[in-house]
Amino acid sequence: MKQRLSPTMRQEHAAGDKVFVDYSGKKIPIVDRKTGEIREAEIFVAVLGASSYPFAEATWTQTLPDWIGSHVRMFRFFGGVPRLNGVRFAQSCILGRLRNQIFFSLAEANAAIGQALDRINDHVMRRLGVSRRQLFETVERPALASLPLEDYEFAEWRLARVSTDYHVEFKTFFYSVPYSLIRQQQPQNRTPFHRTNRHR
Repeated sequence: MKQRLSPTMRQEHAAGDKVFVDYSGKKIPIVDRKTGEIREAEIFVAVLGASSYPFAEATWTQTLPDWIGSHVRMFRFFGGVPRLNGVRFAQSCILGRLRNQIFFSLAEANAAIGQALDRINDHVMRRLGVSRRQLFETVERPALASLPLEDYEFAEWRLARVSTDYHVEFKTFFYSVPYSLIRQQQPQNRTPFHRTNRHR
């Protein structure tokens, strides 16, 4: 009887070339200490292609601010920027280590994730005889592009018309602007607005 073979594809990744990123299909529960209410947090995971050096963190949502924030912290963790971002990573190694723990905040969850990352990155891979951290430090980190001097800061841009009392409204709050801008439409966050105590 002939043995059936599963097709496999071997991929070679150049150092500093790609990072694979995704949200885990599973979430991590966070317990409110006061109410006992459980809220599930997302797990952002990433791994560099050549060294398999991973990064992970918990965030409340998969919305754009959290997505961008996770990338900023990921690049800071790696200490550099790869040339391309890919998508896909198996989260089981990290979540498997956390499945029996209870967390009361994102900070607690991320501290435990950090410890799990250290164990994974320092474990010597039998096939290669070195750890992911050793591969990262010797092969991948030198090939990464430098980080910018300042982290990227997420911002939303919206147009707002200045009323006759030289204020613009945003999310029920009013912000004062120079009176010369009355009736003009201004992009918020680009004009030096000053928040007042007025609100609906």
